Amino acid sequence: KNRGGILLFAMEARQAAHEAWLARAEPEPRLIPPDLRVIDPHHHLWYAHPTRKASATFMLRELSADIAGAGDRVVATCYMQSSSAGWTRTVPPDTDRPPPPGHEAVAETEVMHGVAALSKHGRYGPTLVNAAIVATADLTLGAAVEPLLDAHAAASPNFRGVRYLGGKAEHIPFESASVRAALAVLERRGWVFDCNGPETHPLDFDRVLGEKGLLGVAQEFPHLQIVLDHCGGAIGPTALAEEGKREEWERCLAGLAQCPNVAVKVGGLQMEVNGFPIGPDSVDRPVFSQTLADLTSNLYAHTIKVFGPGRCMFESNFPVDRWGTSYGNLWNCFWRVADTMALSRVEREQLFAGTAARVYRLDLERLDRWDSWSPH
Repeated sequence: KNRGGILLFAMEARQAAHEAWLARAEPEPRLIPPDLRVIDPHHHLWYAHPTRKASATFMLRELSADIAGAGDRVVATCYMQSSSAGWTRTVPPDTDRPPPPGHEAVAETEVMHGVAALSKHGRYGPTLVNAAIVATADLTLGAAVEPLLDAHAAASPNFRGVRYLGGKAEHIPFESASVRAALAVLERRGWVFDCNGPETHPLDFDRVLGEKGLLGVAQEFPHLQIVLDHCGGAIGPTALAEEGKREEWERCLAGLAQCPNVAVKVGGLQMEVNGFPIGPDSVDRPVFSQTLADLTSNLYAHTIKVFGPGRCMFESNFPVDRWGTSYGNLWNCFWRVADTMALSRVEREQLFAGTAARVYRLDLERLDRWDSWSPH
């Protein structure tokens, strides 16, 4: 018991130190026009995470504070499952029916639906947090995954699909018959399949994104909506130091772009694993959004050019990317990327909200309550 208290105190101390580092950021004017809607299609929530130094606890209060601090018109968010956050059941649900295999994962959807309900109340601001929920399911269950998907859907009408193995996509047995059978269920039922690229160095893009990986899945299941997270993997200085790695990444993106059922999230480069010198170990304060754009825009812009704005969506990946930037600086960075590409207003609407609304079936008009909301 005392050990648990000491660990929690250490987590809080580390988070407080990171908050102090973020607070040293130079103020920036908001670049995104106040009438441009934003959907954040990828963030996590957790409490007392054992390994996340920058944000051990990041729940509705912390996310809402970051959104409010940025000041952009974030009308809604999509929660993304976290395999390491510990949102699993330890006891079966209170029901006379036997729970489906893998029922432990439904607890994450139940908790996140509760967060969505609290957000909908309005006390934490106008943003509808967790308006869409991407949970997880063991795809090795094969066709037997269907009752588990039904349980997720019963736990929340905001359930939209699954991501499997989170940041360990290298370990997904894409070619196994059971995984293929589970993906067939996702396609038939109209659920989204989110998938990371490789994040363990050395990055094997061909293994995860090539014909024996996600490209083969996209081709075999043309009606399965696939979302490739974080530009397809932990691309950045660490990976780019390896000869031929950028060419491998570009080749894999080009292959996936030929499949109209694949969309991509443009973001995630601010993770520590990517290797950009932007965290507290490298700089004494968060870098200005122009500096961040200078470092990342060639990778972000390439992704957008390959897929087109209609299949791309900017994402925060908070609180993981919070290691290297503030919420406001990140979204300013995205606007600067759009400026660099000379994108039109319509293209920016797709990148900042439209693509996410289409993929995760969110009604922008219904969700936007920024003009009617007032603080309690």
